[in-house]
Amino acid sequence: MKKTAKKAVLLGIGLASLAAKHAKKATDKLMKDNKINREEAKKIADKLIKEGIKEEKRLRTKLEAEAKKFLNSLEAVSKKEAKKYTKKKNTKKKSKKKGKK
Repeated sequence: MKKTAKKAVLLGIGLASLAAKHAKKATDKLMKDNKINREEAKKIADKLIKEGIKEEKRLRTKLEAEAKKFLNSLEAVSKKEAKKYTKKKNTKKKSKKKGKK
């Protein structure tokens, strides 16, 4: 599940990067067509990039919350709990072996 979440975050970053490239391409075209100047193009691109970053953060937060909900619904044992149980079990086995000798 951790790998899936990591891949989703990387996908979000990749999409943000792709959106930035498209924003630059679109603003470059508008500049070329003399519809906006360089300063306006930079403002538009910056705004789009900021919005993309904001959306990526929102999606990451939502994804993490959903992943936690999903994991809690499984009622799975955590690594920490599993180690604690295994340690207890091994301790009991050693105690029984000592008592038999």
